[in-house]
Amino acid sequence: FTRLPETLEEIYLDNNSFIGEIDVSQLPEGLRELDAANNRLCGTICLSSFPSALECLYLSENTFHGSLDFTRLPETLEEIYLDNNSFTGEIDVRHFPAGLRELDVRNNRLCGTVRTPPGLVCCDEDGNSDRLFDGNADLTVEDP
Repeated sequence: FTRLPETLEEIYLDNNSFIGEIDVSQLPEGLRELDAANNRLCGTICLSSFPSALECLYLSENTFHGSLDFTRLPETLEEIYLDNNSFTGEIDVRHFPAGLRELDVRNNRLCGTVRTPPGLVCCDEDGNSDRLFDGNADLTVEDP
């Protein structure tokens, strides 16, 4: 993403066959929603590099990899969908933004132990679910 208008608030690139990496540090500061789900995007994602105004992030069903650092997310984030990728490593879910209400990291390669944050839901094709972390074979989930 280069040379995008600074006034851009929403980007919808979902359900295409886009291939390649994306540099999230080049996104406009006023961006509120990014939907690039269901493509063939790859590479690592630095969650702390997203614009401070971002509210909704949809990167499901790609081939992103690497670790997920949830400790420095934009405070405005309300929804994060990172399911069905190849993210690895342990995750720290203790420092989510106060307004975060939907999280989906199912079907990655996450490991370690996490405690389900109170108030979060995982929305899937069947509606709301509390299975935020399913499909991560080496991840142990403790209920709050």
